[in-house]
Amino acid sequence: MMGGNVMNGSYKSVIHVTTFGEFSMEFNGHRISDADDHSKKPWLLLEYLILFRNREISPEELSEAV
Repeated sequence: MMGGNVMNGSYKSVIHVTTFGEFSMEFNGHRISDADDHSKKPWLLLEYLILFRNREISPEELSEAV
């Protein structure tokens, strides 16, 4: 279900990300996926950044990943 969560009286937005099969993102009922575009590298980069968002990633590591 899309939308957000109410926490302590404030609105928290939620983005749903799917990485199995195709890569897609959903926010407020709007969905985009790698199937919508023929270029795969920007999607791979975005997926990698989301998956490893809690640690530092060097430019070399990004280059190797994509």
